[in-house]
Amino acid sequence: MRQIIFSLYGNCLNSGQRIIWQNGGNKRKTNLILDASIGQDPLLRQRLTFALGAWRSTWLNNLVFAAVLALLLQPVIQPIALAWWILSVLVVNSGRVFIGWKYEKNGQPASRYWYLIYAVSTLTSAIVWSAGSMILFPESSAKHQLYMIIVIGIIAHGASYHHSSSPRLLAAYLLILIPPSAIKILLSSNDQIDMTLKLIGTLILLVLALSAKRMCRTQTETMQLKEALRKMANIDSLTSIANRRAFDELLQKGWHQAKHRLQPYSVILLDIDHFKLYNDYLGHVNGDRALKLVAGAIRDSLERATDQVARYGGEEFAVLLPNTDAKGAKIIAEKIRNKIVGLNLEHKKSPTSNFITLSIGIATREQICSNMHCRQLVEEADSALYYAKSSGRNCSISYPQQFSRSA
Repeated sequence: MRQIIFSLYGNCLNSGQRIIWQNGGNKRKTNLILDASIGQDPLLRQRLTFALGAWRSTWLNNLVFAAVLALLLQPVIQPIALAWWILSVLVVNSGRVFIGWKYEKNGQPASRYWYLIYAVSTLTSAIVWSAGSMILFPESSAKHQLYMIIVIGIIAHGASYHHSSSPRLLAAYLLILIPPSAIKILLSSNDQIDMTLKLIGTLILLVLALSAKRMCRTQTETMQLKEALRKMANIDSLTSIANRRAFDELLQKGWHQAKHRLQPYSVILLDIDHFKLYNDYLGHVNGDRALKLVAGAIRDSLERATDQVARYGGEEFAVLLPNTDAKGAKIIAEKIRNKIVGLNLEHKKSPTSNFITLSIGIATREQICSNMHCRQLVEEADSALYYAKSSGRNCSISYPQQFSRSA
């Protein structure tokens, strides 16, 4: 099963094929309910982002080539027919612009609802172009027929790229767009039209249709490769949370945002107490299982989409808390510590407790100075973590002096 953690900064996936979990903060931000996410293909978000994210270029391309076709056909087609068709292209593509803008504004949710809207708007555009090729077909001019075939071919080629992440939708688009033009030119009975021209025009459309399949496969493979590389670069393979590299990137991004918005920023470092003794006694297989459970418990303790958890190294974890003051960070740290205690993971060799516990260091900047680097905050959290270990472990300490001992 594929697990997905949605957040403001992206999604974190482990190996598998389906969504089984969603961060509650992301649900509130994107209005994507959990029931609508469970069992979905995690690549749906990528497909929608790739397709709807290109609404600006799609809108421009459609209008430009509609205008070009109208100019080319103007000598042989009545202006009123051209004007009505241009208006229909403008209306349909304005609707697609609104859909793309609304999708981005809503946080790019991976929802079947949005995919349906995207599919309907795409097929509506295909119908408009197909209807145009039928209504505006220049019966008496072979030259203008070729012009139309070329423009329709360019539109088909553009669609093959923009919709290549959704092969079935692209196939439906091309089936609506291409056959009417091909049939119309082949069945034309005007003696002035050369059969060679008919075959050339039809061949152009067939080549485009066949190349679309290859383009779909290539685009899908590219998306899957990019996702695999992203996972390798940013996700810890054992715990399925962000790794140290992703932590550094998220820290810098959150730090600059907090500085710009004049908001507090907190970092929590957490270390499993006496984990080496746990590994030595129960073995690395059980140790890995414990790391997964601890990582999951920390992740489940975070309610906001902006809160991030990462594996900092070995048995050490880190939590980033944007727009969180010292008091709020302390509350979250204690919530995590109690959550781990509640797991009741037996640790017979621990001098601190009979169960796995955490030592936690907290550092906060209520207001970030312009000359302060984000690594300084991490160093302060690390110092607080050291004090927590020196003070008996299974506790959380806020830099520099706040101390809270577990009951």
